[in-house]
Amino acid sequence: MTDRDVLSGIPLFAEVLDEASLTALAAGATRVEYDRGAVLIEEHAPGESMFVIVRGAVAVSVRDGGKERRVATLHDGEVVGEMSLLTGARRAATVTAMRPTVAIEIPRSALAPILAAAPDLADHFAAIIEGRKKELDALYGERHWLTSGSPASEVAERVRRFFSRAG
Repeated sequence: MTDRDVLSGIPLFAEVLDEASLTALAAGATRVEYDRGAVLIEEHAPGESMFVIVRGAVAVSVRDGGKERRVATLHDGEVVGEMSLLTGARRAATVTAMRPTVAIEIPRSALAPILAAAPDLADHFAAIIEGRKKELDALYGERHWLTSGSPASEVAERVRRFFSRAG
């Protein structure tokens, strides 16, 4: 299965992007293989890319009181790393391959022209970020620092502003 085929099966992209945009996004992405235990994303690091899990599984964990706590497990077809990529915030969690994993890494440079051509994508991403924000709020028992108090419309505008500086 090609990267374009994989991306076309991801609702996040398929619901908003046309065929040409999906092809362009796939062309700017890189397929990466990770061994068990490899770190895809490190908590608090800057985020310049997001990942689509093609095959495998990853653990999402946060440092809590000096201990690492798993907060989610993601599998084939799921997206991770979008919050910091889209907003410019630092990574909210560490993501580690639980077994050999193949992922498509989408850098900011590949997504910026797509967002410029498909402004509705920012709204779609904002809805995803809102869902992740609720997960973080539940985890920490309070508003998370990433998007504290921001409605989806403000998050979408934050995404647009961040990517307008990408050029």
